[in-house]
Amino acid sequence: MTPSDQLIKVITAVKVQGIHFKGTLVDAEFGNKQVVGHCVTHNESLLVRMKSNTRVEHCGEEMTLKPLLSHVPRTCCHSYPKLNGRAKRIAVRYDGHTVDILVIWRNIKGRWSAFFLLSTFPQATSLGELVRAWKARWGIEVIHRFIKQNLSFGNCQYRDIGAHQNWADLAVDAFHWILRVRNECPRLSWKSAQLQAAHRCLERVRTAVLQDLPGLEAA
Repeated sequence: MTPSDQLIKVITAVKVQGIHFKGTLVDAEFGNKQVVGHCVTHNESLLVRMKSNTRVEHCGEEMTLKPLLSHVPRTCCHSYPKLNGRAKRIAVRYDGHTVDILVIWRNIKGRWSAFFLLSTFPQATSLGELVRAWKARWGIEVIHRFIKQNLSFGNCQYRDIGAHQNWADLAVDAFHWILRVRNECPRLSWKSAQLQAAHRCLERVRTAVLQDLPGLEAA
């Protein structure tokens, strides 16, 4: 299955289970006609980052999203101090479907830059709620980057999905061990906490092995 197929399968499975959720937030990998078309057709709420070269129709004119910025200057956008930026929602046509594009202007170190989100959320969902939801999602990316850089999360080269899941479980376990050491000894550097956590895990494995060894009589 492609990532888009898998995403649609997961959304469908969650609905079948009767689990209530407001919508799906995903990155640009899923900003394609298949996912957007499915969500529009099945009344699914989706908020997805879109690439600037995505083609849409606005006011009867076909264009990519980047030129759309000339129609939405940041001075015309609503201010969101917590986002350190501005945002505006406009209606466009994408692959024959009417959707909303959120133009997000952010001030990063004194320089303004824009990116785009596509939304199939109902109009009753405020722009502020969508912006807050996307900002909260960024925290997940920060965690992913942290784990990849410090716990070799991205070094797994196995092709089997089960092996990747095991690798991920071990990485998260290691992260919890290091956090435990840091909580006990806040002054420890990250490297020292890693080493101490590794020694504790090794000792735990050795102890468990010794406990599981058969006695001399049994041998």
